[in-house]
Amino acid sequence: MNYNMSEPTVFVSLPVTFVNELLDLDKTLSRGLASYLQTTLDKCVDSSNGISEHQPDKTVTRPRGKYTAVFLRVSFSENTLPEIFARFVDMTAEVAPEVLDELSHISPRKRRYVSRDPNAIHPGNSQLPTMRTNSGWWISKNIGRRDLIRALSALSKVADLAYGRDIKFQ
Repeated sequence: MNYNMSEPTVFVSLPVTFVNELLDLDKTLSRGLASYLQTTLDKCVDSSNGISEHQPDKTVTRPRGKYTAVFLRVSFSENTLPEIFARFVDMTAEVAPEVLDELSHISPRKRRYVSRDPNAIHPGNSQLPTMRTNSGWWISKNIGRRDLIRALSALSKVADLAYGRDIKFQ
């Protein structure tokens, strides 16, 4: 990667734990990039002894939605199960969009977990509702707790993550 240092630069502050979780996904990154990120992270931690000058407030606020979930240590809540799954889909789209492409080819029964085509979610039954996520994927709006757990387990497997550790639904 070549870049000109005179170009405008953006520095983004990320928690070390989040960067470490991203590095754990090195299956989706090239080995060279993962190695570079790890080296850079190690230098940052060594230079600051693991302590940032600006410590964020560690006050924990209770999520406001009816259902809570965790994706790579990021907690969130929503009021419906389809909204929970949509958030997982959108967050996955940000860090590993190829995982969703692979997940879109899996259908546990007749319906698919995700699709770019709304008609592929409930093939042959256009009366069942679907919803479009912010990242452009279609999911079923007719999803129960068991369906959600099955979908999150499949997402975990495809992404090479651990359901219950990296992906949690409570």
